[in-house]
Amino acid sequence: MASFLSLLTDYVDEQYRNDFKKLCVVFPNRRAGLFFRRELGLRIKKPVWSPQIFAFEDFLFEVTPFTKAEPFDEMMTLYQASRLVPQLSSRDFDDFLDWEQIARRDFDDTDNYLVDPRQLFNYLYLFKKLATWNLGEAPLTKFQEKYLNFYNSLDNLYQEYHRLSMEANKISTAMAARWLAENQNFALLFSKWDHIIFAGFYANTPAEEKIISSLRDLGKAEVFYDADSYYLEDKPQVNEPQEAGLFLRNKIDLKNDKWIQDRLRTENREIKSIGVAGNVSQVRILQQEIEEKLKIEGTDWLDSAAIVLANEDLLIPVLDALPSEIKNINITMGVPLMATPIKQLVENFINIFIQKKDDALPTRLFFDLLHHPYLRANIFYPCDEANKLKEKIKAGQSYLTQQQLNELFINNEFGKQLVSLFYRNNSFIDLAESLLQLVDLIKGNVEESYHQDYLYVFSHALYGSLNKLKEFEIYPPSQSFLKLIQRLLISTKVPFYSEPLKGLQIMGMLETRALDFDTVFLLSANDDIIPGRGHRNSFIPFELRRTEK
Repeated sequence: MASFLSLLTDYVDEQYRNDFKKLCVVFPNRRAGLFFRRELGLRIKKPVWSPQIFAFEDFLFEVTPFTKAEPFDEMMTLYQASRLVPQLSSRDFDDFLDWEQIARRDFDDTDNYLVDPRQLFNYLYLFKKLATWNLGEAPLTKFQEKYLNFYNSLDNLYQEYHRLSMEANKISTAMAARWLAENQNFALLFSKWDHIIFAGFYANTPAEEKIISSLRDLGKAEVFYDADSYYLEDKPQVNEPQEAGLFLRNKIDLKNDKWIQDRLRTENREIKSIGVAGNVSQVRILQQEIEEKLKIEGTDWLDSAAIVLANEDLLIPVLDALPSEIKNINITMGVPLMATPIKQLVENFINIFIQKKDDALPTRLFFDLLHHPYLRANIFYPCDEANKLKEKIKAGQSYLTQQQLNELFINNEFGKQLVSLFYRNNSFIDLAESLLQLVDLIKGNVEESYHQDYLYVFSHALYGSLNKLKEFEIYPPSQSFLKLIQRLLISTKVPFYSEPLKGLQIMGMLETRALDFDTVFLLSANDDIIPGRGHRNSFIPFELRRTEK
């Protein structure tokens, strides 16, 4: 049977070939758009205007007058908003870091679900106020007053956060979806296209659903689902609906919607399930399976194969384990800096600053820093310094002064430069600049190109963050700066550049939407990952979320 993208391409070619310039095709992700563009190109034999092809997030920012805010920009805007809310203005930056991520996620949920923020947060405040009520009517403690003041501030915080984001012209994806869904000039925003096709969507947020349904009501949009009848019909014998088809059954009309196929029950396929304990073992088994398939079938099958990572932290181990015969790999998911050696380097470096006493550095932490892969080659070969430092640790010297460290590295210029980075003023600006100098110090000695990419992306992100902090006149202590850097490492991803339509595809679960492959390797098919625990920290309790659905 033909794939979903192949059927969609035939339809677009047949219906809109003479009007591509006024056509827009929207997919859940960018990768599906790339494969669709290739399919369309194979059918067209002469130069034509291509239809515009977007992932849904890119589509939002194409039709709204805003740009997408980076996570760090969102955090800084929220901090600026908190300074304007009376109940929060006296709280320090360290306190803000403890709750800002949860607040931003809750604000995004409020926008995605098109909930009235004033009603929600006022109700939430009353909900929390009732929880602190006591029969004896004893006065509230200072902690309880602070607790309630925080919940009483959320509505004002939401409003200020929205206002400042709009004024800066940088907003979150959820904010853009709400703005578009509730815009009074909705139809005019899409006037440059006569037709819009939404393809491969499944569970949409209410904001996304309103945008799509409004365009359908205008006669401007068509929606096509990549679905199988197995998920839409009742289970045989037990006469119960398939749980996995919950959202599709609410959207699809089996009689009228196109291309609802019956492939899962009618096509023969080989499924091999291997139970493995631990991530390392998973990657090793993957390597063995690929090597065995390469020996039997050669490399031709790779162009229609994918490795799907339910746990995206496995990306680097998987890349290191791939056989050398695989020359072409496409990765579009990116890897967070938190999953690279940068994390341990930065945390060790900052913890030394935190635990430094006057002129002395903590010996054990300094020893751990020297053992980092980016430093080990420069410090430990020859390894006299390592042995001497180990002897000092055994002798119980928990701290070493600058003079003692310089004596240790008397014949090692790199070591002396490293030591000097810790002896500046102790402001966070000095700490950040020392960290940037550390990256400059080691990047010329790192051979692998992707490790150089990690260092470059980190230094670029850190430099931009440092300028933002200076702009807002935020001067956090070392401990708070470590928290801030950890957020930066989580939110900053290192992109991989490769031929997008050639060779083995490596992707996360969400990137598989609307795509078909002949061979799929799925890792981390564990209960706690697929479908996942589903629980995350939130200020909005489940009971309240259920009523606001």
